[in-house]
Amino acid sequence: MRIAISSTTGIDRAGIIDRFIKEWPLYTKNEAWKSIIRNSKSEDALELNKKILTGMRDETRKYGKDDNVIFNRCTFDMMGYILWGHTESPELYTEEYVEECKDIFRESTKFIDIIYYIPLSRVSNNLDQTKKVKRIDDCLKFIERQYMTEKVSSFFIHDDRPALIELVGDIESQIGLMKLYLNDSGGIDEKDTDILPPEVMELLGKPEDIDVNQQINDLLKTK
Repeated sequence: MRIAISSTTGIDRAGIIDRFIKEWPLYTKNEAWKSIIRNSKSEDALELNKKILTGMRDETRKYGKDDNVIFNRCTFDMMGYILWGHTESPELYTEEYVEECKDIFRESTKFIDIIYYIPLSRVSNNLDQTKKVKRIDDCLKFIERQYMTEKVSSFFIHDDRPALIELVGDIESQIGLMKLYLNDSGGIDEKDTDILPPEVMELLGKPEDIDVNQQINDLLKTK
């Protein structure tokens, strides 16, 4: 299973991944995004962003469906950043440029099975609430909303796209939500065709100011 943890800055993704691997030790951690950014050099911001996006895509396609890997960040994160650039400077981040990046992103999602997305406003372990970060998170929510509400999303290949699942609450609650989808070996049972149980959909739909940690704990007791 190829899993990615995605969010803006300010979320303790590394802490979540370390806790994930304690729960599912068959998985290995991939944090190649750090070296991809470090090694992607260009004086042109647009070219640099595209290099990073392409590097992230190339990293995910090194792995097959039988590999157990969890990525810290993936192209979903970078696509949110590029959309933010378009909203801030549409004359620079043109629609044509965004479409070129969407093509790269769309291809990359074939190589990921689950994207766990952590919205900035729905967790208790966020460290950054700057205006820029909030706007980037809004762009990630836009991609998620299109995924959830439109039969054909311009960001994904309709019949070959990963599951896109929100994680909310503190780290233990987030791991608890993952347990609703993953079995003891970290895979998904074929009989579990409903990747989004109705009770989870109801929970994710609750107002953002509701403390979900206890509700998640109660939900897990029934499983």
